[in-house]
Amino acid sequence: MKLGIIIGTISILAFVTAIFFVAKAVQGNLTGNFVAEPKEEPAGEVVIKNGVQEVTLSYKKYPEGYKFNYYPELIKVKKDMPVRIMSDKSISGCYTSFNIPGLGIRHSFFKDKVLEFTPKKTGEFTFSCAMSMGGGTLVVK
Repeated sequence: MKLGIIIGTISILAFVTAIFFVAKAVQGNLTGNFVAEPKEEPAGEVVIKNGVQEVTLSYKKYPEGYKFNYYPELIKVKKDMPVRIMSDKSISGCYTSFNIPGLGIRHSFFKDKVLEFTPKKTGEFTFSCAMSMGGGTLVVK
């Protein structure tokens, strides 16, 4: 009799646990929070169009913790070739101010959705919003 009660209790606990994990997985898929993404994020996709290096900058929530930032966080471009950084509609708030201090660039995506410049020196240059809440690196080779 006791063995039957023990086996029954264990079965019920296993069933309840399984339901819990299935419900969490379904909820994550419905809300978009359960996302399998690669751990290592590639550099921003820079496309060359008519001799201009183009990349679209956006704002996204990263899967690790509660991190919100520019995407891409790493942009690789070539020296002495024009660069066009375009903001999409997700860029808002202080993220509309975009600065690359090492290149002397201060831009407002609020006023103009496109930033154009030609890097004249190589190196790694940090970029950020005016409040330094979001940022990344521009690599010029």
